[in-house]
Amino acid sequence: MSGVDGMCSYVNRTWLNFRGSSLQKEKGVGWLDGVHPDDAQMVMDKYSAAVNARANFQLEYRMQKKDGTYVWVLNQGFPRLSEGGEFLGYVGCCLDITEKKEAEAVLRSEKLQAETANKMKSGFLAVATHEIREALGALLGFSEMLSGGDLSRSEKEHYRQSVRRKGAQLSQIINSITDLSKIETGELEVKKADVNLLDLLNEVIATMSLQALEKNVVLRLQFEHNLPRWIYTDGLRLKEILINVIDLAIKYTTKGEVVVEVSPEAQDLLSFVITDTGRGMTVKEQKAIFNPFQSAELELSEGSVGLGLILARNLAQSLGGNVELLFSEPGKGSKFKVTLVRSPSLHKDKMESAGSSMGGANLPLKGMKLLVVDDVKDNQDLVSRYLKKVGVHDLDFAENGAEAVEKARKQDYDCILMDLQMPVMDGLEATKTLRKDGYKKPIWAVTAYALREERDKCLAEGFDDHFAKPIDRKTLIGHLENLKKEKESDANV
Repeated sequence: MSGVDGMCSYVNRTWLNFRGSSLQKEKGVGWLDGVHPDDAQMVMDKYSAAVNARANFQLEYRMQKKDGTYVWVLNQGFPRLSEGGEFLGYVGCCLDITEKKEAEAVLRSEKLQAETANKMKSGFLAVATHEIREALGALLGFSEMLSGGDLSRSEKEHYRQSVRRKGAQLSQIINSITDLSKIETGELEVKKADVNLLDLLNEVIATMSLQALEKNVVLRLQFEHNLPRWIYTDGLRLKEILINVIDLAIKYTTKGEVVVEVSPEAQDLLSFVITDTGRGMTVKEQKAIFNPFQSAELELSEGSVGLGLILARNLAQSLGGNVELLFSEPGKGSKFKVTLVRSPSLHKDKMESAGSSMGGANLPLKGMKLLVVDDVKDNQDLVSRYLKKVGVHDLDFAENGAEAVEKARKQDYDCILMDLQMPVMDGLEATKTLRKDGYKKPIWAVTAYALREERDKCLAEGFDDHFAKPIDRKTLIGHLENLKKEKESDANV
């Protein structure tokens, strides 16, 4: 209770036990000593205003207990009036509302997280949609140009290369979206194995060379002689990281070069520095490139930044490394650095030299006999063209799993390329059937699903390898070369 002046005149025993205090200490304004310092001014201002107005009041603030901790209280006060209506002071009570305030804090945090997540997803969708539309628009446009009858041979080849590049770009965007989604939900798997570093670098350069060539940009690879030939890491993820960073470098370079320098930075670190002579980035762009939401705003106003760097950094961090911007200035280009933590490999040999290691060509695949199983004629024709150019002329085809099983039982194939989604009998069921029959030859799955889980599922069901559509020609041929080498090695034993 309080008097006309608002000064505390009485508190009950429950209050004194709660505070660990005495009535003498709490009377007057002594009770204010227990109010949290951050809340004290607010309590004094509102209480004084209520006293002056002779009005009800309701305050929420933190009050100190006898053990020194604070709890949230709801303080409600009501004027005491005489029979004649004269103001005599206040009577009030305090309720412990700590659990209520904690629940509200949790709800606020969850709401903020949800709003942030929605904002990020909207930004992510804006970038992804723009990237897909840009690539798809170019792909459709070049395809339409190819249907014209008045094109020269060089024009046709130019449009064909553009179609291939835009198709690969679409595939890369879809893979990026899938991987970023996996990273967000914590489902991205990292699978490490011994990786031939030189082979991986050559694959990356070969993948990006067409894009660089079309822009008249020189793409160079430089590395020191003391690099390890073998590293223990996730080769698939490392390729994704490098391709995404190099892709951006080429994208914003209209003349000059993009240089990829590889060097050991410490005993367990590798450094990949990508330097370009492109247009460089503004301060605003530099702050936005690794943020999905900010990148979306930037993409809509000043030219596409895309998903590549965001994905590259997340993947690098999943491998214990990072992607960082070392330098960028408008008109002077940019420099990015990828670091990779590598575990010790079982292989101890080193690269011989840059000169001797950069050479080499695909071995001919003449003499191999393959069965291509796919219900889409265009896919059959595409794979056929790939393989015939490297010497595989003994090709057989099947349009469904049942037909593939029948042919595999009668013919001796070196390998079967098996699509998964087909009528009559799908590729998974066909492979299970063949394995039950004791079929030992390699069967490679071909599917539109590029997720790691899909690959693992295929391997668990009897496939020997897995390729995501569209099949990368160099990767397929490289796997077939290895298969042929194994076959020849077995024959010589």
